[in-house]
Order: sequence, then C-alpha cells, then structure tokens
Amino acid sequence: MAAANKQFNVLIHTGKAENNKTINLVQGGGVKGKPVTIKASADARYQFQEVDKNGQAPDTVKLKRSGKNLQVTFGDAKGPDLIIEDYYEVFAEGHNNLYGVAQNGNMYEYVP
Repeated sequence: MAAANKQFNVLIHTGKAENNKTINLVQGGGVKGKPVTIKASADARYQFQEVDKNGQAPDTVKLKRSGKNLQVTFGDAKGPDLIIEDYYEVFAEGHNNLYGVAQNGNMYEYVP
C-alpha cells in the first residue's frame, strides 16, 4: 500500500529558465481517474524524479501510447499517473525527450 503514496516530480525543461516548470504528483493518481495531464511542447524535455530518492529517477517507469498521447505510469500503479497530450503529434518518430538521473549520477533516456 505504501507504494501508492510515492511522490514524483516531472521537471519540464524548455531551454529558458523562466519557462521551466515542475509538476508534482502522487503515484496511483490514475486509479482515481485523475492522472496529471500536460500538453506536449516541442521545446520541452521531461525529467522524471522520485521525491524520496534525492532527484534520482524512479526505479520503474512504464510508457504507453494512446492515440497521440503518451501515458506514463510510475511503479506498479494500476493506471497512468501522467498523460502528455499530443506527444506523438509534436515529436517526430525516434525523437526522445524523456529522461532521468540514475544512482550513478548519469542521465539516461526513456524510450517510449
């Protein structure tokens, strides 16, 4: 049950510090029918962090295409925690802008 209470950040880097955003969410939000939804932006990169891991990426991230949208599920949540609307319309095939920082401090990409 504790896993459902994990907290995550989605850092949205746009290349301009004044336009960067941080979205906070709680794992399992999708179970309640209310995943966090954000609109894809061509100039954005999305960094996933688990709050209790000092800025490191979550251990498990599941990515699923749903039409033009990308559904992101953290850990073993039953439904998506995050939906990036129009992800597959905004980004060209093969373009990747999802990443996290591993325990060794290196940045790694998630491949949808």
